[in-house]
Amino acid sequence: MTARAAVTRLPNIQQASLAQRAYAELKQAILDGDMAPGAALAEVELADALGISRTPVREALALLRRDGLVDAVPGGGNVVHTLTAHEVRELFLLREAVESLAVRELAASHRRPEAVDAIQRVLDDQQQAYRRRDVAAFLDADERFHVAICQEAGLPQAAGMLVALRDKMRQAGLAAVTQPRRMPVVLREHQAIVEALRRRPRSEAVAALVRHLGATRDALAKSRPAPSP
Repeated sequence: MTARAAVTRLPNIQQASLAQRAYAELKQAILDGDMAPGAALAEVELADALGISRTPVREALALLRRDGLVDAVPGGGNVVHTLTAHEVRELFLLREAVESLAVRELAASHRRPEAVDAIQRVLDDQQQAYRRRDVAAFLDADERFHVAICQEAGLPQAAGMLVALRDKMRQAGLAAVTQPRRMPVVLREHQAIVEALRRRPRSEAVAALVRHLGATRDALAKSRPAPSP
């Protein structure tokens, strides 16, 4: 490529970079709960807040719509996506199927002791995050805990499925764990899974996992606003 051609392309490169930065910052704000489900996303206000023009913001919003984190509003505009009851149900059905399989595989594995130790280390990170009252770090460790079970079970494709669901999990998890007293309960439920994997038959480990996912689903349901009459 000639120098002239490279210079000609610079504005497009810069525009793409700004769009990616806006996308990353807006996505993080949504997943951290700084932009609540249903919140309006005005291009002008976002552009001012980010210190960029509306064009990269518009491109970032298009990427977030692709991810299912933002919805277009009829007549114009965008809002942060609100998980529907059907989406939540499907999310937890998928998680239960994938993670139960991983727990069974891990419980039967010859390398279970060192695998469980690796999972315990992730749980230790989550306990530290709770002590710091760091919700973002707590949720990050929560995701890593569940993915680690699949990885340590030798099921990388199952781990990949959980990673693919990570954004939806974060949206659902944030609403569930930020309820009063839920975070220490999550830790106890995770510890029960670890201890079941360490000492008990696989049926007990699966039961501990299913109880945990059911409790998380119930906590999320309680956090959702009641439907309008």
